[in-house]
Amino acid sequence: MPAVMTVEATVSGTTLSGEWATLHGTAAVTLAAHTEFGPPGPLIRGAPFTAMVHGGGPGTGYVDLEILGMTFAGWVEHGQITIGS
Repeated sequence: MPAVMTVEATVSGTTLSGEWATLHGTAAVTLAAHTEFGPPGPLIRGAPFTAMVHGGGPGTGYVDLEILGMTFAGWVEHGQITIGS
């Protein structure tokens, strides 16, 4: 499970950008079976990561994850990302 070291959160008043937060920390990376990155199991611990999350539901919310020099972008398909208290 990633250990989040710092959090920067900004709430925008525009309807185009909505709420977003940027998370920075270190994570352990475990590979799933049948990937091009190697055999399944633990790959690395203490890997720095940055994740930007955008609040919203299906087709609106998203998470962009940067780790190990790669970027993974993903839209919310089910559920919702909520930012705030």
